[in-house]
Amino acid sequence: MKRNLILLGIILLLGGVIYYGMQRSNAKNKYADLTADRAFNVEDPETIHQIKISRRTRKPVLLEKKDGIWYVGEKRANQHMVNNMLQVIRLARIKFIPPNQAVKNIIREVNQVGIQIDLYDKSAELFKSFFVGGNTHDEEGTYFLMQGSIQPYVMERPFVKGGLRDIFLHEEFELWDLYYMLEKGENIKSITVDYPKDKKNAFHVERVGDKEFSLEPVYPTTVKIPRKLNNNTIEAYFSEFEKLSSEAYENDNPRLEEIKAAIPFAIFTITLNDGTEKVLKYYPVLDFLQGSITLGQLEMINLKHIERFFMDSNWGDTYLVQKRLCKEIFKGYNYFFR
Repeated sequence: MKRNLILLGIILLLGGVIYYGMQRSNAKNKYADLTADRAFNVEDPETIHQIKISRRTRKPVLLEKKDGIWYVGEKRANQHMVNNMLQVIRLARIKFIPPNQAVKNIIREVNQVGIQIDLYDKSAELFKSFFVGGNTHDEEGTYFLMQGSIQPYVMERPFVKGGLRDIFLHEEFELWDLYYMLEKGENIKSITVDYPKDKKNAFHVERVGDKEFSLEPVYPTTVKIPRKLNNNTIEAYFSEFEKLSSEAYENDNPRLEEIKAAIPFAIFTITLNDGTEKVLKYYPVLDFLQGSITLGQLEMINLKHIERFFMDSNWGDTYLVQKRLCKEIFKGYNYFFR
């Protein structure tokens, strides 16, 4: 009898433990269900390897990380814009929960103008999907809705005023990187700089050793300078091509054919150690605006104070470039001598 009572006690104890465990598990699942529709954040952005941005009436945009660099299509992506997206995904927080009477209209608006954000891991597996809707009336928050949920939230970025919608609202070309040269100096074998209207300053400089270079004029009519080369100056010059940035792309400029047919101010041919050749042709913007009646006086004054070039490349893109961002590459033949 005593033995039976002991066995019964053990069974009851085990039953209690199992019941308690089930109750805790159910409570956890219930809590998870309650918070799943607001889990927009990804704590570690390094786990994100693809960001797919879809809109109802637009072609989806796919951002993809390869070897630590973000690309959109075949082009490098604008890292600043990608960082803004990743910051929102990591830090966005709930500003407030919309009242029940507003939910129906918010969901309708999300269905009409929402931006779907799909996040993929390294294995190209989708692990999070949500919608970015419109901004609130005061532009201080943005409606977010988790895929499969019917509860929208108004989200904000800590310590940053303004809505979050515009951070994701981009066409593919708007996400292209504005840097057109990102070549480290040690990766460059030679540089030829031709000034078609100033031939005496044209030159060809080539790496012949670790920190040694040769320099020749491009045109045989140029008198050679007998002085010794300053290899340190040339090495510093090669490093100027590590970060050359543009202001905008000009691929859709209606006068593009006219620009390309003109005589450039300067032509750069940069040959890399692997044999790749990059050609940059610079055309002063003011050459194409003299006598223009479509440009206001203020714009003309601005152009004269901030001189710009159209820069046409041999990889098919044409850029608008501010001279102040690239002025250090416009050197003449005699610049490199002691």
